Amino acid sequence: MDTKLYEILTSMSGGSGSEFEVREFMEKHLTGASEILRDGFGGVFGKYPGSGDTNIMICAHMDEISCMITEIRKDGFMKIMPIGGINVEVMVSANVNVNVIKKGKLKKIRGVISSIPPHISKDTKLTFDDIVLDIGCDSKEEVEALGITIGTYVTPVPDFYLTENKTKMVNKAFDDRLGCALVLELVEEIQKIDHPNNIYLGGTVQEEVGLRGGQVSSQMIKPDLFITVDVSPTSDYLGKPEMGALGKGFLIRYYDPRNIMPIKLREYFIELSEKNNIPYQLFKSGGGTDAGAAQYAGDGILATTVGVPGRYIHSPATMVSLDDIEAAKQFILRLVQDFDSKRLKELHK
Repeated sequence: MDTKLYEILTSMSGGSGSEFEVREFMEKHLTGASEILRDGFGGVFGKYPGSGDTNIMICAHMDEISCMITEIRKDGFMKIMPIGGINVEVMVSANVNVNVIKKGKLKKIRGVISSIPPHISKDTKLTFDDIVLDIGCDSKEEVEALGITIGTYVTPVPDFYLTENKTKMVNKAFDDRLGCALVLELVEEIQKIDHPNNIYLGGTVQEEVGLRGGQVSSQMIKPDLFITVDVSPTSDYLGKPEMGALGKGFLIRYYDPRNIMPIKLREYFIELSEKNNIPYQLFKSGGGTDAGAAQYAGDGILATTVGVPGRYIHSPATMVSLDDIEAAKQFILRLVQDFDSKRLKELHK
């Protein structure tokens, strides 16, 4: 596995609606595609034809949880709001990048989110109203001179590393740059195998704020089968490994509030995994993925999530397992080879 690819992608900045850096990288690496497709929201995809006429769309969302500046105070401190689901506690004392875009160029300015020391802390629950962004400027004019405005995005500073036992990776934005990296690995792998499908590989936008890009891109491509590769929260560190654990395989997401996996599709995924000795976990989620929006494409399509478990997602430091990533990749490769028009008809019966 090329862990460098995962380091590069998770270290990029790209909140929902500001995925420019990631999109440029993704499009550059959709090598060998017969066609590049772009939706109006900013999603980008490559087409990789096989020998048949069924269409499989395999994607990941390029955005990460982030914050946005809502006020620049006279004293140079800034107020922020969350873009996506963030508990304010994970941002306290976090080192961040303020992502200034000038004439199409991205400049990252370092800063820190405030904390309240115990000497003056209050007993009430912390909210975003209680914290400020501090980049060391002493006035509003000094801040604005750097190109920072209301609406500027703020993302955690990356700190990628492999754990000491070399089995896991840690960084910000594994949700869902892990999926983006896996998709780019599939770009290379799928071109080495024979398969009876048209495969569309790429990235969507604005998943963290309502599955917006997944809805647009699936309507554009109208696949027969939609798979989003996404990171899902584990509970193994809470003593609940039955709700998802690192190192135990990829996740077959049989239920979430936005998408219930069709029974025949679930049975097919289980059968294919066991036939190929690929470790998997059945997973119930409390949140949604792009599959929840993509299922409405056309007259309705098969849509689901191939999940990879992650500890501490939606924070500046998520941990994932290399073995789980490999299991997800191997499952998708086996599916691409096995799925065809006959299988599609069986799943729709």
